[in-house]
Amino acid sequence: MSTSQNEKVLSVMSAYQMVATLEALENQGVNEEGFKLLRSNKELAKAVAKLIKTACPNDLKLTWTKIYKNWFGKTVDFTELIIPAFYNETKHFAVIVAKGTTMNEVVIAMKKKFNVYLYAEDLNLSVTTNDRIADKDYVIIFNKNIEADENLKDLSANKLAKMNISGITLLERLLLEIYYFDQTKKHLDINNWTLCSGSRYSGGRAPNVHWSSDFSELGVDWNGVDHHNAYLRSRAVVSSI
Repeated sequence: MSTSQNEKVLSVMSAYQMVATLEALENQGVNEEGFKLLRSNKELAKAVAKLIKTACPNDLKLTWTKIYKNWFGKTVDFTELIIPAFYNETKHFAVIVAKGTTMNEVVIAMKKKFNVYLYAEDLNLSVTTNDRIADKDYVIIFNKNIEADENLKDLSANKLAKMNISGITLLERLLLEIYYFDQTKKHLDINNWTLCSGSRYSGGRAPNVHWSSDFSELGVDWNGVDHHNAYLRSRAVVSSI
């Protein structure tokens, strides 16, 4: 099929979708005056667009579907996964964890794109305790910060637990790194470390993650559960499903 023929087909498809959309609105009682109002009132148009995006956040699911395909060679289906209504892509990072995903699997995929340093090579074996595990598909939301949450700086893993603050797991933090690099070709936590307070090494220590510009590598290390400083901060869970 030639380029011009492709353009004609796309044009017909677009016109069909537009007619179908208008018919759907008409079926719900929207008349010509309503369509005029929608075209002329920017705030109304913005509100309708926001409602549609909230009800059908397919872009997020599509993005993660592509990530699992391109990074891990996995075919996933997030059709039934519910994205929280308050999710806002300008304010939040949303990590979709696919059932069965492992830390080792994520690290192998990362090493094809950039350097990774691990305190313990076999993370599946070494990180034995996690607040959430990939026994099902789930979505988890964090604040959209390049650096980990500033309001959680200088708080140890034990202190966060006593405050009932649920923090990111190591698997979620690694997947978040992949997501951010996939979208921007940049890295998170350039100046600070994410304390993965939702996970523990077998010895009870808490993992942390940082991008080292000096060594051009992602570092996965650990700290004692009572250790705290201004550069070590968790990423609090905003919501998980």
